[in-house]
Amino acid sequence: MAKYFVFCEINGDDQPNVLAAWGVTGFPTTLFISKDSQKLHEVVGYRPVSAFVAEMDKVRQAAGL
Repeated sequence: MAKYFVFCEINGDDQPNVLAAWGVTGFPTTLFISKDSQKLHEVVGYRPVSAFVAEMDKVRQAAGL
């Protein structure tokens, strides 16, 4: 999956403006954002690995990657 995604972690305590800009209100939140800054998908809350990989695959397929 790493060839399709760039992973980035934002510390919400240090950068609350980033959270506000993307509408993040809870943790953990994972945003899938296109290279032209469009929110493609959002996962709020913990997911087991298999469920999270399925979410990633759904985004990848929807984006045509």
